[in-house]
Amino acid sequence: LPGKRLHDLLPGEINQRTLGYISKALYSGTVQVFEFDLQVHGKKRFYENRIMACGSEAVLSIIRDVTDRVEAEAAKEQLIRELRDALTKIKTLRGLIPICSSCKKIRDDKGYWNQLELYLQEHSEAEFSHGICDDCMKAWYPDYAKKSDR
Repeated sequence: LPGKRLHDLLPGEINQRTLGYISKALYSGTVQVFEFDLQVHGKKRFYENRIMACGSEAVLSIIRDVTDRVEAEAAKEQLIRELRDALTKIKTLRGLIPICSSCKKIRDDKGYWNQLELYLQEHSEAEFSHGICDDCMKAWYPDYAKKSDR
């Protein structure tokens, strides 16, 4: 805003920061960029200020509202945190799983032998329902197997 003084536009702390960046821009000749937030109509808004020297005694300051970008970045970071948290909770089975060839128990990392169902429930999201296959029915319950063949 042409003709306006800095302290008329920005609150104290932001005004002081801006003065520091103005000095850096005038001294170094490089563009200075910083962000700040302000309460506008009861809502927090985020702004980016770019300050560049125009000669040895004047600067051009361009302030733009970057609220949408800042909020999008915050939402993205929140999603990343949630995904990382979810990944820590995912149970997966990988690699070589030692299993007894006779009773089918599985040896865990501590050397204990566990029932197949228990091991899989603890190391995956699998759930079980139990039944009996035809071969086991004939081997273990031949009387029932004969009745079901009829």
